[in-house]
Amino acid sequence: MKNLFRKNIINKLVALGVVGTLAFSAVGCGNAEQQTNTQNSVEQSSAEAENSGSDTGVTTVKIARVFTSPPYNYNDENGKQTGFETEVVRAAFELLPQYEVEFIDTTDEDLLTGIQTGKYDLGFKTAWWTAERAETFIIPEQDSGVTTVGLLIRSEDADEITSFETFSQFSGKLVPLAPSNAQYTVVDLWNQNNPDYPIDLQPAESFDTTEAITWLLEGRYDGHIVTGHYYQKNIVEEGGAYHQFADQLSFFIYEAIPTYPLFNSENQEIADAYDEAIAQLKEDGTIEALELEFFGEDLYQYVSELSSLH
Repeated sequence: MKNLFRKNIINKLVALGVVGTLAFSAVGCGNAEQQTNTQNSVEQSSAEAENSGSDTGVTTVKIARVFTSPPYNYNDENGKQTGFETEVVRAAFELLPQYEVEFIDTTDEDLLTGIQTGKYDLGFKTAWWTAERAETFIIPEQDSGVTTVGLLIRSEDADEITSFETFSQFSGKLVPLAPSNAQYTVVDLWNQNNPDYPIDLQPAESFDTTEAITWLLEGRYDGHIVTGHYYQKNIVEEGGAYHQFADQLSFFIYEAIPTYPLFNSENQEIADAYDEAIAQLKEDGTIEALELEFFGEDLYQYVSELSSLH
């Protein structure tokens, strides 16, 4: 924004210089010395305008966000970009005066592609750490919060299935998950650390979410791994995609998984500064206060030693 303001000033000054020169030529007034002084004045003003911006040392950072997952990221009734994750990122950059941020609402696909190509400097979408993402993006050391993940089951089985262990004893029949999905890693880690209570983890490249809900209700599978905000948004809330099944489906939290923004691979300096800011926000209680504001509880209580996923 500041660069655009400076360019507008320069363009106006140059335009005035050109008009002035044409006017002198048209009426035969002025002399070479006056025209030279006018041109020098324009060039000096242009240089001063450019230098005034560079002296500030402020860098504009373009931040993409997927805004369709309340309470993490959404636009309120007044159009304000908000949500838990949005406010955490905003608070972090408020501690970094060397950066001026611009939030850009976009889709999941554009966010990932845009960060990789440099269209955006970083972006966030309640992303978990995965090996694939770590190879493509810079993932900061400090998480920016957590999301809960758990098991979606039929309400009629809620008395018998209360944990991964009891789910394994019940049947362990889980709706297939794509290996690239972080939820797949959650179950895989469970199986590695609990060989006596394995869950039937079947890989699937892709499937329609509607099919997963249908398979669960029909009894083809007995559990489906989802995040807490997916359950809240799509099943609990009125108007949710599967709210009509709210009385037939139940959910329990297994654990909380740390989430991170993703940085373009050339932006290590910004990522390092962000890490320092997040550490300060954790220490001064800002992140905990935002959790209470948006979730009503501290979700870090559900974090286990396996929750880092790496």
